[in-house]
Order: sequence, then structure tokens, then C-alpha cells
Amino acid sequence: MTQAPRFCAQCGAALNAGARFCAQCGHSIQAAQPPAAQAPVAAAPAAAPVAAAPADAPEGEPVVGVIAGLQRRKGLLGYETFNVVVTPGRLVFALMTQQMMNDAVRQAQQEAKRQGKGLLGQVAAQMGWLGIMSERYRATPVEEALGEQPGNFFIPNNQIRQVKVERREDRQRHTHSEHVIFEATSGKYEFELKGANPGDVRQLLGQVLGAVVR
Repeated sequence: MTQAPRFCAQCGAALNAGARFCAQCGHSIQAAQPPAAQAPVAAAPAAAPVAAAPADAPEGEPVVGVIAGLQRRKGLLGYETFNVVVTPGRLVFALMTQQMMNDAVRQAQQEAKRQGKGLLGQVAAQMGWLGIMSERYRATPVEEALGEQPGNFFIPNNQIRQVKVERREDRQRHTHSEHVIFEATSGKYEFELKGANPGDVRQLLGQVLGAVVR
């Protein structure tokens, strides 16, 4: 019979008996393999400290949902865009490069062509690139998404103190913008929602964070 490890290989937190995922960081717990049956062999080479689960592992970290197109300021004039992969144990912030955005727009355009849409239809379809990014991260193993770009990071759900989803009015320009603010033990993270519906964002985050979502 296999036996689950007592500590998470990802963050070192103690594990509950029979746990499939770490309550601290959401990492998938792989059961330890039993020793080989009495086959006399020479000393085996040392195993790697952490064994990565294959991409198609059935017990991979589940993705509850994806929030695409969260934008935050970088410097005085720049900005950077993230897609947030929501899991039961953590929020993974995946930086989106210009090349990734261009590829998603191109894919949306090609799909419109296959559907027989004309030029105007293809242009309109390009606006669906955020949906393509969402589907991409739903199908990507979480650890792979986390390691995709150097600027990617995650926040354990149990370290998030409060989340605010709010609208801000610009009365001079007669415009408004939607924002989401994460307040965690590691700091404050503020983003503008560029593509996601605020109500959908609040509902999705509420599934894994509960009452801390405002």
C-alpha cells in the first residue's frame, strides 16, 4: 500500500492524513511508492529532491477558473497584464507578454476565417483573445503556468486577508473603471479589470476565498 508524505514538497507545511492537496499552497500530494519487492540491486542513484508530476497526471492541481486581462501600472507610463489562475490553494499570477497576446489575437482571427466570417467579422472576433487566454490556462498544468515567465508569482489563499472589487468614477472624463485589490500578508496587489466582468470575478474568487471577498 502507498503512503502519503507527511510534509508538502512545495512549501514544507505539515499535511493532514489522506490529503490530496496541501492546505497551505494547494500543491498536489503524490503518494510515496512502496519499496521494490526483494530484488537485490546495487545502490540506486539519489533521487531528485522534488519529483515533478507529469503534465497529464490525473491528480494535478485543479483549476477552479481563470481571470484574464488584469492590468497594473509599471513605472510612470507602462503597464503589465496578468492572467490569474484560481486554484483551491492559491492564486497564480501569470504575466502575459505582447507575443502571447498577438498569438491569441491571430488564433481568434484564424478561427473566424474557418467559420467563413468576412473582414469585419474577423476584426470583431479578435476581441475574443481574452477568452482564448482563459481556455489556454484552464488546459495548462498550474506549475507549468507558474514557471512560464520570470515575472510570474503566486499568493497562497490562506495568506489573503481581503479582496475588494470596486468601481472608480472619473467625473472629469465621465468615465469609470473596474478594479480588484488583493491585500495579503506579503503586500497589496492592485489591478484594473480590462476584460472580466466584476460580478463574475467576485463570484469566482468567493468560491475559494469566501468572506474575505468584498
